[in-house]
Formats: sequence, C-alpha cells, structure tokens
Amino acid sequence: MPAPRTRSQAAARQRLRWLGAALAFSLIGLGIRSVVQANHATWLRESYLDELERYTLKSPKDGQALALLGARLAEINRFAEAAEVLSRAIQTGMRDELLWRTWAACLTASGQRSAARAVLEEAQKGGASNTASVAEALKRAEALPKGATDIDIAKALCPQGPGEVTQRYSQGSYLNSYSDGKARRDRAHSGFSYRERLARANPDSLEAQLLWTDALRRNGRYQDAERAAQKALALAPDSLEAQLAYADVLLAGGAAVKAALQYKKILAKRPGWLPAMVGLGRAATEKKLHRLALENLEKAVKLAPGNIEVWIALGKTYFYQGLRYDLSLAAYQKAAQLDPERTDFLTPMADAYRANYKPAESEALLRRRLAAVPLDAQAHYMLGYHLTTQQSTPARVTEAEKHLRLSLQLEPDALAARQALAQILLDKNDAKQAADAGILLTEVLEAKPRDISALRLMAQAYRKIGKPEKAKEVQAIATEISRVEDEIRRLVEQELAHPADSAIHQKLSQLYRQTGELEKARQQDGMIQMLKTHPEQAARGLQALMDATMRETAADTSKKP
Repeated sequence: MPAPRTRSQAAARQRLRWLGAALAFSLIGLGIRSVVQANHATWLRESYLDELERYTLKSPKDGQALALLGARLAEINRFAEAAEVLSRAIQTGMRDELLWRTWAACLTASGQRSAARAVLEEAQKGGASNTASVAEALKRAEALPKGATDIDIAKALCPQGPGEVTQRYSQGSYLNSYSDGKARRDRAHSGFSYRERLARANPDSLEAQLLWTDALRRNGRYQDAERAAQKALALAPDSLEAQLAYADVLLAGGAAVKAALQYKKILAKRPGWLPAMVGLGRAATEKKLHRLALENLEKAVKLAPGNIEVWIALGKTYFYQGLRYDLSLAAYQKAAQLDPERTDFLTPMADAYRANYKPAESEALLRRRLAAVPLDAQAHYMLGYHLTTQQSTPARVTEAEKHLRLSLQLEPDALAARQALAQILLDKNDAKQAADAGILLTEVLEAKPRDISALRLMAQAYRKIGKPEKAKEVQAIATEISRVEDEIRRLVEQELAHPADSAIHQKLSQLYRQTGELEKARQQDGMIQMLKTHPEQAARGLQALMDATMRETAADTSKKP
C-alpha cells in the first residue's frame, strides 16, 4: 500500500496535468477566437455593399459591420438609410464619437435637423466617447450663416465626410496579407480594398482598372465607376471588355439610353455575346422598349437560365407590357428560387402578385422587404396603398397612413404617395384633415394639372372645407379633361382602322396640343405631311404599322391571366 506522502505527490502531479491541459485548451480557444475576429475584420475590409447588407440582416448586433455599412450608404448619398443603420450600430453599445457625428450628419442631410440636434445632445450627455469633439462639431454647425443648406451643416459636423468612418472600420487585421495572397490567385473574386489598391498601384493595367470599375459599380459609386471605366477605355479603346464595363456602369447609374447604344455597338462587333445581350435587354426594359427587351432577354435566358438579372428584367418587361402578368410573376418566382435571400426585386414582384389577384402574397412580400430594408420608400407606399384597398379596416387604414407618411419622408416628391395619403385624410370627414389633403393635392396638381383622379379628390376637399363653388369649378375641369381623353381614345381607335385618314390625324393633333402633349401632336403633323406629299407610300406604311400594333395587342390579350 503506497505511503500517504506518495499518494499526495501523485495527486499533485495529476492536478498539474489537468491544469496544464486546461491552460492549453484555453490558449487554443483564445487563439481560435483571435483568428475568427481577425478573419472577420479582414472580411469587413474587403466586403462589398450588398454583402454588408446581407450580413447585417443575419447579424444585427455586429456594431462594426453596421458602422461600415452606414458609411458605405452615406458615401452614395443614401442618407436616410445610413442614419437608420448608424443608429442601430450605436444601439449595440458603440460609443465612438465619430459615429455619433456621422449619424447626426446623415440625419441633417436627409432633412431631419431636429432629430440630428437631439442625437448630438444625447452624445454630449455621455453617449459618445469624446464629448469635446461633439461639442466642437456643434459649434461649427452653429457658426454657419443663416440659410445654410442641410449639406452645409452635415459637412460642418463631419468635415471629412463618411470616408473617415469607412477608413476607421475597414482596417482589417493581421490576416490582410493572407487575404491579399488569395486575391492575387483569384482576382475575379477579389474584394473591394484589394481592387482599390491594385488599381492605384497599376494605373496602366487594363485588368486592374476593369476590376476597380466593377468594384465601384457594385458599391453604388456610379460616378466614380464611370470615370474608372473611361480610364480603362482610354487604355484600350478597342477592348470589348472595357466597352462592356462602361455600358454596365451607365446602366447601373440610370443612363439606360446611353447604355443601350453602347451595348448595340458591342453586339455589332460580337453578335450574340451573352453579357451584352443581357445588358441591352435590361436597358430596353428600363425604357419600356418591350420588343427590344424581349428579343434579347428571351434569347439570353435560354443561354444562361441561371442568370438572376435576366429573370428580374423579364419580370419587369412582362409586367410593363400590361397584359402578361402571369409571365411576369413566373419570372420573378424563378429569380427568387435562384437567390432566396435577395430582396431588392420583392417590391416589383409584389406588384406582380397583386396583378395576378393574389393580395395576401403581395402583402407578405412587401412586409418581408421592409423587414430587410426598413427605409424602402416604394415598399412603404405600396404597402400603404395595399392596406387601404385590400380587406380595409380602421386598424389597417391607420397602419397605411403611417407607411404613406414614412414614404413621403423618404421621398418628398413622390406624387402617388401624396395622393394616396390625401384620400385617407379625406375619408376622415374632418375639415382640418381635408385642408391638409388639399395641400397634398395642390402639390400633385402642380406637377400633373390634368390628373383626373387628383382633381376629383380636390373637389371633395373643397366641399369638406366649406367651399362648394370652388369644388364645382374643379369638378367641371375634371369633367372636361375626361371628355377630351375619351375623345382621344375614340379617335385612336378610328386611327387604327383608318390610318390614311388625314382628318383623324388633324383632330388628334389639335387635341394633343390642347392637353399639352406636344410630341404626340408633332407626330400627328408628320403623318399628315407624309400623306400630303407621298400619299400611297405613307398609306401603306401607316397601315403596316397599325396592323402590327393590332397584332401585338391581340397577342398580349391572349396571355392575360
């Protein structure tokens, strides 16, 4: 039997072994945690805007990721969204005074000065880590002359702009070199920071400039992307890849016509090239050139059925045609299958559900979109309108009013949201609410003076505030406009049947001038002139055009859901 001292020494050695193992496991755990944190920091450094948006949906408590996302949004002037994201970053417990100032600057830039002041006051009370810096920013703003713009005040709060936040929260980690090594081996999948540094270090490299152009486009910095694309074109004017990159940037930045012309030039040199076909189809979709869009998109989808952008563009094109809502919905559903987590096309997809008489599915999609992007103005408008027209109850109308007001806050010039909100206010049968509705409708009619529905609502508003004579006057205007539009529709039907009848074209020209549609009036005048100078040729051409129009209408009608 072992002596007591021997047993004690053995137990001590066993305890030491357990302590050593525990220490080793702790060190391994700390090492793993360090690597995970470093990897995440480097990922943030290289991440693109769309990746950040998706990540923060899954990890809404990651303050650093939210801070970087807010700065990226502010860089592309999406100030209201940036302010909302930065507020969430601060709610995670971040006390960086730069974030507080940037939050206030974004609120100011989006027209919310009082909210911005409240943020700065809270920061000074101890919310921010450096209250002195916040106080200095506030002094700079208060020192501005009277009449300073929102942007002037925002710049006073953050003189270096959102780039200062971007730089602070995209430093990366000790794994940066490892990440760069992977990027060098696979540049097609490289990150934002790597491409920025590559382009700066290689100003004469076409590949580097094209990669940088794509990175800027992906982050929504379209003006910078256009300059980078032009630099790539200057390096290689005959490069179809550079021409394609330039066209893609033009399309992303909203210049659909210029983009379409660029795509057509590319396809003339390389017929059937898939990315150019897709681009031309998408550009034609944006300009509602249905035949051109479908000609390219339906070819492209056969060649690349896994291209989500083609399906989204097809969904839009079929919807814009007005009578192909079933095909529109099917295209959007295919896009959703290809990327179930993507939400940027859910608002038009909800419209397709609505057009296919599926209001519950439409509402569910709009709510899903707003859960992902709480400041989507169009989604707020559509949900507000939906709530007033589908299974309307007092509670749903109250919710609708909130959505419409938020939509207007995000997009103050949105006429449809103003009109929908005016309808809700008029339905309350209250003189003050009717007066408020009148203000909204006045703004609508300033932009669209011949809008019949807005005029009729304005007549209601005048009646409810005790101005019956004014109501009669406005109602009479609406009635006359309605009569003229009915007459135009009747003449257009006659034009289809008798395209060579100059009298019909003459009447349409007069009516279009009366309605202020001068381009249509000039088209009618051109037809009249052609019929006078080349009657037989013009008659044949017009008849062929009208026949084609009627065939397209018939084909579309046969596909109505």
